[in-house]
Parts: sequence; C-alpha cells; structure tokens
Amino acid sequence: MKSALSRTNSPFGLSSLKKNFLFNATKIFLGLLFPLITFPYASRILGPEGIGRVGFAQATVAYFIMIAGLGIPLYGTREAAKVRDNPIALKKLVSELLWLNAASTIIAYLLLLGAIIFVPRFSEEKGLILVVSCVIGFTSLGADWLFQALERFAYIALRSFFVQIVSLVLLFVFVRQPSDVLPYAALGVFASAGANILNFAMIRREIGISGPIGLDIKRHIKSILILFGMSLSVSVYANLNSVMLGIYGSAASVGYYLAAVKIIGIVQAVVGSFAIVLLPRSSYHVEHSEHDEFERLIAKAFLFLCLTALPFIVGIIALREEIAVVFAGEAFRRTGFVLGVMSLNIFVVGLSNLFGIQVLIPLGKEKTTFLSTMVGALVCLVLTPLLLPRFSERGAAIAILLTELSVTLVQAVACRRYIIRMLKHCKIFPYILGCCAIVAIAILGKTLFVEAISRIVFIVGLSAIAYIATLFLLNEPFSRGILKRFFHSRA
Repeated sequence: MKSALSRTNSPFGLSSLKKNFLFNATKIFLGLLFPLITFPYASRILGPEGIGRVGFAQATVAYFIMIAGLGIPLYGTREAAKVRDNPIALKKLVSELLWLNAASTIIAYLLLLGAIIFVPRFSEEKGLILVVSCVIGFTSLGADWLFQALERFAYIALRSFFVQIVSLVLLFVFVRQPSDVLPYAALGVFASAGANILNFAMIRREIGISGPIGLDIKRHIKSILILFGMSLSVSVYANLNSVMLGIYGSAASVGYYLAAVKIIGIVQAVVGSFAIVLLPRSSYHVEHSEHDEFERLIAKAFLFLCLTALPFIVGIIALREEIAVVFAGEAFRRTGFVLGVMSLNIFVVGLSNLFGIQVLIPLGKEKTTFLSTMVGALVCLVLTPLLLPRFSERGAAIAILLTELSVTLVQAVACRRYIIRMLKHCKIFPYILGCCAIVAIAILGKTLFVEAISRIVFIVGLSAIAYIATLFLLNEPFSRGILKRFFHSRA
C-alpha cells in the first residue's frame, strides 16, 4: 500500500505536469511577493551597511550549508523519483540519506566553529553568523528534495505561504530601526528554512525513518560526492564575491551587490519555475528509456526560458537605476550598474540549469556537470582578486557573469547533440522581435517621464502588452499553447 506522501494521481500525464507547474508557479509568486515587500522595507530601515552585514553572514554560512548538504538535494530528488511508487524502497532511501545528512551537518557545524575562532573577520560578526547558521540544521532536517521528487507542489506552495505570512508579520514587529540587524537575520532563517520542521514531521508520519543499523548508506556515497564537488564549486563562485567584498571592501559595497542579487534572484525564480517541475519528470523518462518524451521536455524548457528571460533582461537593463531606487531606496542607486550586468545572468543561468540539471544529471552525467562547475570556480578565483579591489561591487558583477558564462559553455559542449535537436524545433525570432518592441517603449517612456515609479509603470505595462501582442501576431505556438491550455483547464 502506498503512503499518503508518495501517492499521486496520474503522475506522468500532461495534466499532472500542468498542475505541478501551476502549484509551483503559485509558490514562485509567493516567493516574489515576499521579498518585494520585505527587502524594500528592510533596506530602508537598515541601509546598505546593515543589509551588507547580514548578507556577509549569509554568504559565509552558505559554504557550510553546502558541506552539510553534501550533494544530497540533487541526488535525493533524482533517486526518490525513481522509487516513488515503491514505499519500502522509498523509506529505505529516505532513511539512508537523512542519516548521511545528519553526519555531514555535524561536520559542517564543527568546521564553522573553527572558522569563527581562527578567522578574525568571522569573529567580528560571530553573533550574526551563528544566528544565520541555524539554517544549516533546518535545511538538513527538512529534506525538501523528497517533496520535489514526489511532486508534492501543492503542499510546498501552501507551506511556503504560511511561513512567509508569519515572517512578514514578525518583520514589521521586530525590525523597526537601523540597529535591528540581528532580528532581521533571525527572520531570514525562519523564512528560508522554518518550513522544514513541518517537512520532518510529515516524513516521520507518512513514510517513517528507520534506524541506522541495517541501512546501506555506502551505496550512495560515490554519486553524492560527485554532486558534492559540483555543489562545492558552485558555492565557491556563488558566494565568493559577497564574502570577499565583506573582507576587503565595505559592508555598504556588499549591500549594493546583494540588492542586485536579490532582484535578479526574484526574476530567476520565475524563469526557473518550469525547470523545478521538470527535474523529477526528466529522471523518470530517462530511467524508463522514454527518450522522445525526454527531448520534448527539454525543448519546452528552452522555449519557456526564451519566452520569460529575454523580455526580463531587456526591461531590467532599460530600467536598472529606476528599479534599484524603487526596490531598495535612493541609497542604493549605485546598484543600477550591477543590476544591468547581472541581468544577463538570467538567461545564462537558465541555460546552465537546462543543460546541467535537466539534461546531464538525469542522464547520470554528474561528472560532466562537476567539471563545468569546477571551470566556473577556477574562473571566479582568478577574476575576483583582479576585479574586486579596483571596481568593488561592479567588479563582482562582471566576475560572476563571466563565471556563469564559462559554466554554461562547458555544459553546452557536453549537451551539443541535444541542443542541435532542440534548436531544430524551437523558433526564437518572435521573442527577439518582441524585445525590440520593449526597447522602443523604454526609449519613449524615458522621454515622457522623469519620476522613477512613473517610468516603471508606463514602460512595464505597455511593454507587456506589446510583447504578448507581438507573439500573437506572429502566431508563436508555445505561448499560444500555454494560454490555450490554461483557459481550457479553467473552463
């Protein structure tokens, strides 16, 4: 008998894929709404320095989160998707990975304490770092990868909504003045990992967790270590700039940089929403040798990336300073340049997720993905000391763009056979023409309006209409298909 947690209805049909996407889109929307309210409020209260201090602590702890994770999230999503219909095998897999995760979490905390003791800059912010480090335990405990593998996107969306509402109320209560840096950091922990307590309770009730005796934990170590190496190299370049800016620059420069990271992260969440749904489905199709379905999903993911990423990039570049000021406050105007450069990462990282997570990992080519991230880590380690001392947060933006580009190029070479097939069936000219319309509207809006909010409202509103109209006039099939299915499902 299947557990309630692992039970799904027609898990591999088109209707379930649409439902999963809608549930995940709901979660993404809530994830967008939350920082759109919280970060502008916090940035105006704490200023660039306060935001930078918290960001420095979060970037530091991110390395230890990676050590605790040990590559398990990606590995667990793939492996749990394979045995989701077998409750006994699923319980065994979950128990083995949770016990392995518990051991890696203990090691991560010991290493973090050592770093605080021996690194002076970390000692200066030990209070913040220790508070933020609570994320390590919560993340390991919650096994969020399991719920993604089982496609429990409705539960994930509802859980996220509950935690974010509570976090929002607490933010307005406890963050009221520039000195409230510690409460802001603590609320960040609760918002990002507090829901994992609910996860753990549900896992124990619905699946159960076996004791460590009799489990075959060793069978996972080889694949997990490869994915851990990939996570390590990604973590190096994903967080290095924030840490290096905090050590060699000012807290304010970290704040400028992180404001751009936050804005771009919101957009990347929208663009990557389809990818999260497709990972377990791709693994299933590969496991069952359904290669046509696998390639069809890849093509859909690429079209969704082009449909969403390209207009976002053009719009952000056109409104980079206005967005920085409206989102974070006048004190963050310097974020505009960083925002413009990093907007290109929306497409670059989207391609990397497509090639690495949706193609290479389901195919079992973790070593190739690991190689690509190692190349990225090396590029970042070379560029960061060259660019940051001279150009500060601007140098950090350029470094991370070139780093992500190097990762994507390596993965593209490895996936070239699938890319060639994909491009034969994907027409992106309508998206490019739609972006040209956005450029024209942006030029008009900057001429007509001086105030930042007026510019954003005019340009974004009219651009959205022009972009969608362009796609329909050119009879672009992918976007028409999405709207047709959406309205058909509501009928």
